[in-house]
Amino acid sequence: MRLASPTTRLVILVGAVLSALMVSPAIDFALDRSVGAGSVVSAQQPSSGLIPPEIRVRLTTDSNPTPWYRDWKILVAIVGWALASTQLWWSTSEQRRERTRQHLLDSLKWFGGETQPRSIGIAVVEANWDHHPFMHPYWTAVLSTQAIHLLARSKEENSRVEESNLARIMTILTRPDAQLTDGDRGRLRRVLNERKNGVRLASGGINLDHLSQEFQEWSKHFR
Repeated sequence: MRLASPTTRLVILVGAVLSALMVSPAIDFALDRSVGAGSVVSAQQPSSGLIPPEIRVRLTTDSNPTPWYRDWKILVAIVGWALASTQLWWSTSEQRRERTRQHLLDSLKWFGGETQPRSIGIAVVEANWDHHPFMHPYWTAVLSTQAIHLLARSKEENSRVEESNLARIMTILTRPDAQLTDGDRGRLRRVLNERKNGVRLASGGINLDHLSQEFQEWSKHFR
């Protein structure tokens, strides 16, 4: 059986303790042989020799009950439950954020050099860009390297898939909120200048014949 997390066990323990504190006897049972003040109920027991034949139970009720908002036990219980619930919520939210962060960092593994995984990685970045700004520096560093590879190293000269990948990458890198380092920006600028005539480099690079207009915009942005 899987044990509950420490936070869950803490909430259960606090709840049990505070619930016990909240129990305030409303009726006081007292055993008495004599008739006293209050409502008296007589209970006749068989004469077994073990229980006295006459047992009177006096029920005493509180005529002036304390309002709940003045009962310190209830107030302590409310505060305790609030603190326990807040801690549980914070712990759960923190775990969720950590799982999301790890998932986004794992998305960088898609940029391993192959065409199809690269397309998947770009899709992950596009879907999460507006929701996770803290990942922008990581994504822009990887995407700038991917752009340089497609412009200067790729052997997929006429691949329409890689052509689409380059266009999508550059769309992200030219966004106003893209955070490129000076080094990444400078390297990308140099490669764009080398490809400004549309001719492939000796080291490789995809064909830019279908991206001539977009290429002019990229060159202007990184000028």
